[in-house]
Amino acid sequence: MKRCILRVIVIFLGCALTSCTIDLSKKKPYREAIGKQFVLQQDFYIYYFNDYGEHSYLSSPCKLCLGTTHNLGNFAYGLSEIVDDKYIGSKNNHVTLEGVLHKGTVVTLKRVLEQRTFENTYFYYIISPNQGPFAGQEIDPYDITHMFSNPPYSKTWSDPPIFESNAALPLPSDGIWWK
Repeated sequence: MKRCILRVIVIFLGCALTSCTIDLSKKKPYREAIGKQFVLQQDFYIYYFNDYGEHSYLSSPCKLCLGTTHNLGNFAYGLSEIVDDKYIGSKNNHVTLEGVLHKGTVVTLKRVLEQRTFENTYFYYIISPNQGPFAGQEIDPYDITHMFSNPPYSKTWSDPPIFESNAALPLPSDGIWWK
């Protein structure tokens, strides 16, 4: 009996400490955002963590990430803060700069994921560039979103947009569809 109770406690603790990822892409109101296009308002690196998949703290659903080295904090030592093609291939012990998406690049929202852990809930808005060498690849743009706050589509379409306005804006032909 004690063994059974101990086993139940271990299973419960294991479930409580692991993360749970839910795909919100087909749920209302998120599904209305899938396929919408955005135009990047500045240049960004596409980078990846060298040990992606080996550590639980790197729990992004995509290997490739979008952002600047400035947002990487201590992981960015030795990498240029200036986004420029000449730094592609640069790396340190933690991060490799894989490419650049330039201002004006159009990206499409592919998936919306919610990941719950014991400590936090994270929201991932997975994008894919429409052109260039990374076209069709899934990229996590968490540097330009607010992944720790409530998702923009939690209540109504009058909530704020997905991306920071200095980073990406809706494609003009899509209109302001979140209001």
